[in-house]
Amino acid sequence: MSSSSEPGVCTVTAGGIVTFTAAGDCVIAANQAGNANYLPARELRQTVLVYFKPQTVQFTSVPPTRGVQGRTYQATATGGASGNPVTFSGPGSDAGVCSVDTSGLVSFLGPGTCTIYADQAGDAQYAPATRVKQTLK
Repeated sequence: MSSSSEPGVCTVTAGGIVTFTAAGDCVIAANQAGNANYLPARELRQTVLVYFKPQTVQFTSVPPTRGVQGRTYQATATGGASGNPVTFSGPGSDAGVCSVDTSGLVSFLGPGTCTIYADQAGDAQYAPATRVKQTLK
């Protein structure tokens, strides 16, 4: 047996043990040599789609019950196993209420509802985390 997949997706030992190492298509090819009495067997292939492992982000900070103009709040969150940093963003339609930098520092600008988003990128093994949000008034 041998592997002929996208580079780094899987490995196959001579004994047929498949190890998945990243997301993508793993193509496993089975071969049998011929001998003096038999021709080589026709190669058979099987493709296995290897999915990214999921990861999640969750806020670890508790937002203030009220944002006060001129004050700040440091949002924090933990991420999954990709090792990529959790990044923060926001607001969209409520831009006059607050601003958020990528480190999670929220500055309150005026009255209204402020929404903070936390994201984490994926890598060769992990999918991007599903975006989570925190809402402040």
